[in-house]
Amino acid sequence: MTKIALVALVALSLPAAALVAPAGAQQGPLRTAAETSFSSATKIFVLEAASDDLLAIETGKLAVAADEGRIKVFARKMVADRTRMMKELEEIVNGKVAFSVPSSLDEVQAGRVDKLKGLTRAEFAKAYLSLQVSINQEAVARFERYRQDGDNAELKGLANRHLLQLREDGQMAQKLLDEK
Repeated sequence: MTKIALVALVALSLPAAALVAPAGAQQGPLRTAAETSFSSATKIFVLEAASDDLLAIETGKLAVAADEGRIKVFARKMVADRTRMMKELEEIVNGKVAFSVPSSLDEVQAGRVDKLKGLTRAEFAKAYLSLQVSINQEAVARFERYRQDGDNAELKGLANRHLLQLREDGQMAQKLLDEK
C-alpha cells in the first residue's frame, strides 16, 4: 500500500473510529485507554507492517510452489516468520482499536504477486529474491524507527523482537540473489 494511500486510509478512518466500537467492546460513547491509545503514526506502522507481512507470505507461497532447493527453504522460512509476526501484530491490535490488521493484499501488492506468477522459473527466482531484499530493507527501517520513536510499548517490543530476524532474512535474500 502506498504511503499516501495509508495516510488517507488512516485519516478517513479516524472520524468513524470515534463512533464505532470494536467487536466485543462495551457499547456507548466511553472508551478505555487501550481502545483509543493508537496514534496516527502507530496506525500507519501497523498497516505498513501488516502489508509487508502479507506480501512476504503470499510471494513466499509462490516461491515454495515454484522453486526447489535453497530458495524454497528460504521461502518457507519467510512464510513461517511473517505468519508468526502477523499473528503477534493481530494479538496486539485487534480488539483494542477501531480498526483491524489487514487480512488481504491491496491492489498494488496483488499486482506485484500477479507479475511474479507470469515469470519463467529463472526470472521468478531473481524477481522474488529482489522483492524480498526490498521488503526486508523497508521493514528493518520501519521497525528501527518505531522502536526508537513509537508510542505503543507492545508494538515497540514487537519491533525490537523482530529486528534481528528481519535483518537476517534480508541478508539471506541478498546472498541468494547474488548467487543468481
